[in-house]
Amino acid sequence: MKGRLYLLLLLIWTIGCSKDGDSKHVSGEEELFDEFYLSFFNDRVFQMSRINFPLRGGSTEYVFDERIHPDIENDKFMVSEGKFYWQEKGWVHLNEMDKSNLNYSLEFTNKTNKVDLIIKSKIDDFIIVMEFELIKKQWYLVYYSSDWY
Repeated sequence: MKGRLYLLLLLIWTIGCSKDGDSKHVSGEEELFDEFYLSFFNDRVFQMSRINFPLRGGSTEYVFDERIHPDIENDKFMVSEGKFYWQEKGWVHLNEMDKSNLNYSLEFTNKTNKVDLIIKSKIDDFIIVMEFELIKKQWYLVYYSSDWY
């Protein structure tokens, strides 16, 4: 009886863990980008686990010109040696773009161990650039930029 109870608890725990993004990945196998992509945009905990902060990127919301900025650090971003980085504390969960929204275009570029996603507004000159990279058989967001062009 105790053995069955233990087995049942183990099964429940395993099912519960499968809702956590990293538990879906089978050790030793390369993670499929499509599965990663769905989890990344739909699960905040998973998303945070797949970003190595500080995250390289850019934002015209915080840096408006081309000059070299002095080093800055706050909750949302930091500028170090003239490069922009997003901070974990101020990170806002990214949601998947609605592909039926005709106001935006999505462009995926697949390279070896890398996928670039460019989202462009058709209404104004706003663009989001994301770079995902396969690291140790798991996908990570390695670059995020939101800019006016």
